[in-house]
Amino acid sequence: MSRILLIDSNPENRKSLEGLLRYRTHHDFAVVESHTEGARKAVSLAPDLIMMNVLLFMGNNYAFPRVLQQHDKTKDISFLVQVNGHLDEVTERQIQASGMADIVYLPVSAEELESAISEALSHSSTQDVQAVAPVVWPQAGQAQQEPRPTSADQSGGTHKTATVKPVQWPTVEKNTQQPKSKLPPKQVTD
Repeated sequence: MSRILLIDSNPENRKSLEGLLRYRTHHDFAVVESHTEGARKAVSLAPDLIMMNVLLFMGNNYAFPRVLQQHDKTKDISFLVQVNGHLDEVTERQIQASGMADIVYLPVSAEELESAISEALSHSSTQDVQAVAPVVWPQAGQAQQEPRPTSADQSGGTHKTATVKPVQWPTVEKNTQQPKSKLPPKQVTD
């Protein structure tokens, strides 16, 4: 028996999925309507799986699952994204490429839902999902001294580190004098 957190702002989806979870599966579950409530419940309940509406999941460039990945208590939670109707191929591939979630299409039968839940739970335990690391840019005038892998690193050779040196731009002084013309003076004829 797994603990499931259902996050969906659509009341029809919540009602049908809550009925399936309550009467047709053996899982413990909680239901919330928003990201904020979902984040609080995820920390307090530490569910095994979060079932979430695709629009909430993808909102703000996957902000909700990324935030949970950064918290020690919630970083190992699996996601099952629920979709009404059909997703275009690009969006479906983006969700799958994120490595964070499996997809279930609504309407769904109890057997299909149970299978999708089992798949999502086994998917997360067998695949090592890495969180997206933030980019840290060096400040102006400072070089970032980090080892960078070379082609020899990938082939098993010796480790070489590349260093980045700051660029020293020459100072440019403003010329306050008028430029001298190299053209002969114009002659005016009447």
